Amino acid sequence: MATALLSHREDDGGDDQTAFRVVKDQRYVAAEKSDNTVHHLHGSQPLTAFTTPGGSSQDSSQPALPVYHRKCANITPLGLLSFAGSAFLFNIYQIHTRGVTKPNVILCLALGFGGMAQTTADILEWVSGNTFGAVTLTSYGGFWFSYAYFLIPQLEVEASYAADH
Repeated sequence: MATALLSHREDDGGDDQTAFRVVKDQRYVAAEKSDNTVHHLHGSQPLTAFTTPGGSSQDSSQPALPVYHRKCANITPLGLLSFAGSAFLFNIYQIHTRGVTKPNVILCLALGFGGMAQTTADILEWVSGNTFGAVTLTSYGGFWFSYAYFLIPQLEVEASYAADH
């Protein structure tokens, strides 16, 4: 494939010069203008084709499907609800409302609702481009996961900090 650069004077009487890049292939000869149009020099009539900014030719022989922009629902309310619900029950546990002294209800909610829902909301916030929401939900999701692991009885983390009185 050979490439040559030539200059062409416009026919409108003006004195501006337009540069063409002529590409010679064994099958056809094309002149590419600087405005992303390609003039195919087949026979007596030139055929015009457009190229995309990436350099591939634009094909308009078949109508394309409409551009579909993926819409993701606003996931922030799920993150806020999971934080508020977990924090509410955590505070009820802390003040021993109605004699609740076992952390079992907090453990389940902190793992499932506080940790998992906020981490899921964090990933979806990151995908949708909301960096502030993603960072905030990651922080609180990590807090609820770590607090839940602190309360798991088999790990004996809470028991190791118990007073020996």
